[in-house]
Amino acid sequence: QIEIIIHIPYVVPSALTLSMFPVYVPLLMATGAMLGDMGASFLKRRAGFERGKMFPVLDQLDFVAGAFILTYPVASDWFVESFTPQILLTVIIITPILHVFSNIVGYLIGKKKVPW
Repeated sequence: QIEIIIHIPYVVPSALTLSMFPVYVPLLMATGAMLGDMGASFLKRRAGFERGKMFPVLDQLDFVAGAFILTYPVASDWFVESFTPQILLTVIIITPILHVFSNIVGYLIGKKKVPW
């Protein structure tokens, strides 16, 4: 059995080089984000929420939780190296703020029917 792992470096605008990641990590995170969103929708329906109704916190963090839950078991070394407690806390605080702000902007410019 031969295992090939391609590590791709990435750089943020400040020129700070961050950890290398296995090529499958973006796929895991994207898939996890979609599964997290679908799981939240499933829970909302079971709780009696109508389609499109707001569920604070769950609506803003479902995709983050899904991405983390799917990625951690498969790429735990990379995950722990990349997502320090400070970064995790930042993601958990910033994501809902950006989510709400972008939805409001989308509503104001007519691209969304509701501001959430």
